[in-house]
Amino acid sequence: MERQTFAEQLLLAPERCEAELARARQTYRPGLGSFQWEELGAAFEAGGEQLRVLGEVRPCKDASLDAEFIVHLAFRGSVNQENLATNLQAQLVPLSLGACEGMVHRGFQDAYLALRPRLLERLRCVGRSALVRATGHSLGGALAMLACYDLATSRGLRCECVTWGAPRVGDAACGALLQQLRLARFVNRFDVVPRLPASQEDEADQGYLQQQLSSLLGVHQQRLGASGYVHPCPALELDASAAAAVLHWANAGRSVLQSLAKIRATNSHVDRASVAAGEVLKNADALFPHRMDAYERNLRLRLRGPSALLRVVKDFFTSCAAIPSIALHMLFPPLLMPVSWFMAGASVKERRPADLGKKGVFLDRAATQPQRRGVNLGGWLLLEAGPSAPLNPGRCEWDFMELLRKQQALDVLHRHRETFLCREDFAAIRKMGLNAVRIPFGYWIVTGPTHGDPYEGPALELLDRAVQWAKDFGLEVLLDLHGCPGGESGSAPCGRKNRGWTWKSWRIPETLHALEVVARRYCDQPHVTGLAVCNEPSRLIPGEVLANYYDKAVSLIRACGMSAERVTVVLPVFQRSVPEFAETWQRISGGRHENFCFDVHYYHCFEDEWNRKTLAEHLRAVEENREELQRFPAVVGEWSLALGGRAQTELPSQQAMGLFARQQLAAYASASHGFFFWNWRDSAGVAWDFRNCFQQGLLAGPGAERLSSTTIDLPEISRSLRFCGFGLIPWQFTAKLSGNCALRPGFSFPFYIGCQLAPAPRL
Repeated sequence: MERQTFAEQLLLAPERCEAELARARQTYRPGLGSFQWEELGAAFEAGGEQLRVLGEVRPCKDASLDAEFIVHLAFRGSVNQENLATNLQAQLVPLSLGACEGMVHRGFQDAYLALRPRLLERLRCVGRSALVRATGHSLGGALAMLACYDLATSRGLRCECVTWGAPRVGDAACGALLQQLRLARFVNRFDVVPRLPASQEDEADQGYLQQQLSSLLGVHQQRLGASGYVHPCPALELDASAAAAVLHWANAGRSVLQSLAKIRATNSHVDRASVAAGEVLKNADALFPHRMDAYERNLRLRLRGPSALLRVVKDFFTSCAAIPSIALHMLFPPLLMPVSWFMAGASVKERRPADLGKKGVFLDRAATQPQRRGVNLGGWLLLEAGPSAPLNPGRCEWDFMELLRKQQALDVLHRHRETFLCREDFAAIRKMGLNAVRIPFGYWIVTGPTHGDPYEGPALELLDRAVQWAKDFGLEVLLDLHGCPGGESGSAPCGRKNRGWTWKSWRIPETLHALEVVARRYCDQPHVTGLAVCNEPSRLIPGEVLANYYDKAVSLIRACGMSAERVTVVLPVFQRSVPEFAETWQRISGGRHENFCFDVHYYHCFEDEWNRKTLAEHLRAVEENREELQRFPAVVGEWSLALGGRAQTELPSQQAMGLFARQQLAAYASASHGFFFWNWRDSAGVAWDFRNCFQQGLLAGPGAERLSSTTIDLPEISRSLRFCGFGLIPWQFTAKLSGNCALRPGFSFPFYIGCQLAPAPRL
């Protein structure tokens, strides 16, 4: 009987296989996840976070492994231009690791050598009895192979390596060295990256796709000195089944239909060329699936069989935008109707927020008082570009204040503070149906600047005025210490954009003093019902350090007279896993605190992964946020209607934002302590400006009745269907949204839009 490969053995242990993929996925996400530490590196002089490896060392509890410790390493793939430059440095150069035999990809070796000193230092105390398990996707897989070979030869460690869509690393001699490792290579059948650099000599991969790549790139690679690459072992194709192949081509066909509709609907020839160029890249991703979600889908399909197939099919129909939905319903309505009803009936189980300690630790506001439905007053007492308009502070308030002091023009700041907000703003906020405001401010507003910071303060009289206006109009106030002494991060929202920031720069004792001043000053104000102890703390701050600070802050605030019966202490969880931080918080605090909640910020536009998501994927992510809000006491401290680039082009902007708004409102109704839109005013656009959103009916307001009974007009769909040969005459497809509604993942036959309509709360 033929001996099983390591990859085939892994498939027989589904939990292990899925855990390896989850570790590779975590490298693309903020925070450490289940890992203990991270190391960053730079292969080029530009510096920055070009390379990333996550790691952990834990005692081995499995006696069959014959190891004292298990070391888990996960290397991140390509996410920036520097990584692309690394991939393109494909010349074969002598291997400088281990036996120094064979030739290796120059870019991959340079990248690993940039990480190597810090990695070896992390593993300095690990003995030979340890077992190393490394994983990575794409570029990360190549680095994982080199790391395992290095640790096996230089430290004598046993190593296992699992890669996902990894490219070739070196020539045949290098491959022979890597064969000494326990190596499992997983690929998607139509993924191009594992076939690069192209090679005709590699017997492990001689399929049709490889032959075409070799004929296309072979001559150019020879000129660059990049020929002769081979894989160290054969790959296991995750999507080798007929069902996976059908789903692949269905996804590709859906993407092509969407692109044709978009191009066809573009009027100008110049614009049409620009749109077509962007659509080529999108379709390349569908035809040659290399992203992590494609590997997750195919692995699930391979491991779980029929049950996973149903889920994948449902995801496919859910993510279908209007074109495929209409086309499928027109072609197969009798077949799809029962599927529609089945999927439309799917719902998320309602769950109570987790009890994180003794009785009373979570006070259910919904049972005692209305949920906070509010807006941020950002840009006033801490300057930020956009919210502070018409004042333009540039990069951050720190730089702006240095400029004002140099020019002796502090009156510009004083005039901004006096005129930015007035009593009429609070009246308008209440009239628009909101019941709360979140007021961000810097520590210098409370104590004045310290340690030579260039800020201007104190200015507590301004905060007093805002609290009084809120009281006059029946608005609750969440005071938000948005900028701490030294900064809780090195980003502009805390007051200073500082590349040299480290978590030890944060002056925690001074921060606690500022909180004490605020708590004592407003402890008797009945409309001040929340106090946030910082804003968006960096993920580089160790979880235990942050939880210890929160523990001291809550105790101090309670001692200053802000009782748990009336005031919620807000603890930000930013770029971290909420469940994991909740465990750390429970361990540190011992469950002795009452009426606290976590502050989460749900934005869908900043990280690059949001730019690649479809509108349906954004809506599905909102549903995942709903599930998180149902598990933990939380306030959504910031959210907006800004969408990633790809989702913005699938529907007209107004319609996309309207659907996105209603989905978020429905989800955030699950937030135990409410939600606050960012921002009251903002020059960055409608998606960030509550006043404009209200006027256009995106968040209730004068246009809400119009939007709630609006029709989604998609004439470009009919044109695309005719263009694709369906023979339909041009017509206007409309889908009526009855009432104030939101979208849930599902497939609702009567509406043809790939989503289920559900009631949503109005502001």
